[in-house]
Amino acid sequence: MQSFSIVHREALPHGLVVGVSLPPGNQPLSNDTMDRLLPKEREVLEGLQGHRRVQFAGGRIAAHAAMKTLGHTPTPLLIDSWGAPVTARGLAVSITHKEKMAYALVARDRFGQIGVDYETIEPHRLNVASRVLRPEELKQVEALPEENRWVALLQRFSIKEAIYKALAP
Repeated sequence: MQSFSIVHREALPHGLVVGVSLPPGNQPLSNDTMDRLLPKEREVLEGLQGHRRVQFAGGRIAAHAAMKTLGHTPTPLLIDSWGAPVTARGLAVSITHKEKMAYALVARDRFGQIGVDYETIEPHRLNVASRVLRPEELKQVEALPEENRWVALLQRFSIKEAIYKALAP
């Protein structure tokens, strides 16, 4: 899989999601990759360190592809004080990324903001359960067979993360 290539594109009822593959490690970004970013995005990128640079670029490349598919000319996706993407009026954008992938969910903003989250199944980190689940949820997850607990925790966390992104100020 080539770095920064579109590997997933799907129209959903609430927007278009595009996934972009990310290179391993903290490799410097190529000129070709930098050219896919808008000038103001490149300025933001200069202030980022390590793998955050790769994730930022991947998220923007994914969002630009989604914008184009929706008939919009890509506009700079900067970041607010919480790290969330800031975009032009008329669009709602949410970005998520992990080590190997970046996804952007883009929609027209007539229905408000949107949120997306992407999590990987491995490695299992059940020790985070008490930090991300309410007591009643923790009880439900702990009642499941052990082999099902991690996925149940991950689903709950991912839903909460996407909702938070959509509702956060």
